[in-house]
Amino acid sequence: MLELPRSDYSNENMDKQMEAPLSRASVQPCVVESIHTGRSVLQADIMLVEYGGKRYALKDFRLRPRAVRLLFGRWVIAHEFRIMKQLEGIEGIPRVAGMVDGDGFLMEYVDGRRLPSSKENDLVPEFFERLERLIRAMHARGVGHGDLRRKNVLVTRKFQPYLVDFATAFRVRGRGNLLSRWILAKYRRIDEATLLKLKRHFMPQHVTAEEVSRLGEQPWYLHVGRFLRKRVYRELIKPRRWKKRWQRWKEKILGRAKG
Repeated sequence: MLELPRSDYSNENMDKQMEAPLSRASVQPCVVESIHTGRSVLQADIMLVEYGGKRYALKDFRLRPRAVRLLFGRWVIAHEFRIMKQLEGIEGIPRVAGMVDGDGFLMEYVDGRRLPSSKENDLVPEFFERLERLIRAMHARGVGHGDLRRKNVLVTRKFQPYLVDFATAFRVRGRGNLLSRWILAKYRRIDEATLLKLKRHFMPQHVTAEEVSRLGEQPWYLHVGRFLRKRVYRELIKPRRWKKRWQRWKEKILGRAKG
């Protein structure tokens, strides 16, 4: 029976977990359904797995082209696995069970939902207090998330927050060095600013005057990141955008030909 391993978050123990991946043959037959299908070759699929009476989530690049798996997917999977091992034991971080043949990893399944897109919601003030404590605990372990969008924050029925998708997160190993600590500080500011924006979006009546002041002092690199995501990634790279553009171009070409 597959058990979630209990260990500290030292680099040595994490490397041992990496050396003994779970067998694909033992995990794949237990896939129940798809939770999320990657929208591009650079995004992983997430499947629900039932094993030994327990539920797990499998994040996997197995169905991506070989070049993508070897040059990108395996690095992302290993990176995210190490970060989540470093955060093991923090309430609100899914626990990992092990790597799966290098192309994926198995983690605790969280029975929750993404933060809603609408301002009309059933969230309670305690949720954001818990989320703030969770983010502080993550930072204390030497990890910055850097991408705390609504889809990466889950909420359970009891309003417990969970953080997911650490693919672009940053971690400091041990005490780190001046450069790594400087980068982590930038990640912390991004996480704190994003938390305040989420709180203002869902519960503006609970935002303090001091928090409003901090919202007006957001770091410049946060604005640059949002610009790149909205204007470069979504407009130029995201596959669905290209399909729509190609359809518009094709309609224009056909229209001119008919004219």
